[in-house]
Amino acid sequence: MTEASNEPVLDYGAAYYDPPRVKWWVLFIVFTVAGVFVSALASENYRGFATGLLFDAWGVYFCIWLRRIEPRSKSLTWYLSSMATGLLSFLLSVTVGHAGGFETVIDSLGFADLVLGIIAIFVIRAELVRHYNYQEGFGLVLGPVMTLFFSFVYFQYHLFDIAEQRNKERTSLTV
Repeated sequence: MTEASNEPVLDYGAAYYDPPRVKWWVLFIVFTVAGVFVSALASENYRGFATGLLFDAWGVYFCIWLRRIEPRSKSLTWYLSSMATGLLSFLLSVTVGHAGGFETVIDSLGFADLVLGIIAIFVIRAELVRHYNYQEGFGLVLGPVMTLFFSFVYFQYHLFDIAEQRNKERTSLTV
């Protein structure tokens, strides 16, 4: 209740979990340094897969967080589907190689991984925009080109600002 008006003070932000409070540039540096480190240590056959796992770890964490604020979220399903096709493509290329007519299957799985990954990123984008615009009223705008090329770093750029704004609102309510 406010002192002046006996009306309850509603804190809608408290109903949802805060976004990850990681600055976008920290995430970018972690991705870059870890990618370089893994690339230097991993053999040529495993480089792409190992660096992809680093990115995918954040993607899975992000999708799990998104499911916490949006229980009907489909992003984790799409993201795990992409990871599964990528893993299957990798396993086939390492075990069977491109011999024995498996080239087409491996290439098709690689393409499916790419397409499912893009779908997952745009599903995440749609769910973020829907949640933050219609349920919390932040007016989040995420461009399609930046989403395609920078996905999680771009999302984090906007979500860190939302987390900071919510923190300031909570702090001002308690003072």
